[in-house]
Amino acid sequence: MSIISYVISRRNDNQLVMDTVQLAMNSNRNIRPIINSDRGFQYTSLEYQQLKEQYHFEVSMSRAGRYLDNQPIESFWGVLKSEYY
Repeated sequence: MSIISYVISRRNDNQLVMDTVQLAMNSNRNIRPIINSDRGFQYTSLEYQQLKEQYHFEVSMSRAGRYLDNQPIESFWGVLKSEYY
């Protein structure tokens, strides 16, 4: 597992997710990543589904109501936020 792109924003919105995925896909044209996410509105939106079809990446989502599925990445975000802000 590795980070292939990131975008920092003060808002966790659709634009942040779309920009991050587009940056990853445009700078690594030969990859077909598995993008892991929670079930947030950004990842279930029509815009995200269209991006998935455009770039042919796989989606891995945590199970509904299973917060431990996403615990490692949530821990990472907590550290990043505490260091950045």
